[in-house]
Amino acid sequence: MLKIYFDINGVIEHRGTIATGLKKFLCFLITHKFDLFWLTTHCTNGKTDTALSYLKTITNDQDLLKLFEVIKPTTWEFIKPEVFGKNEECLWYEDK
Repeated sequence: MLKIYFDINGVIEHRGTIATGLKKFLCFLITHKFDLFWLTTHCTNGKTDTALSYLKTITNDQDLLKLFEVIKPTTWEFIKPEVFGKNEECLWYEDK
């Protein structure tokens, strides 16, 4: 299954506003069994706690927050591309 990586700042939210259509997009990806991962400075240690806590400050939409819980953590130290496997096919939503 294709892996999809998400940054938070500038992708999931921009200046404190959740991206338009995000809930519908995530529902589609989850329904079609894409493999979703956080690739953000809010999640570098293999745990989603910090990312989810931050997102709770941006939205109180409980359905959207439950969708965020489906997204898996990543572990990286210096640069985000460290998480990509050799010859891995993926999509990476990044604001920079």
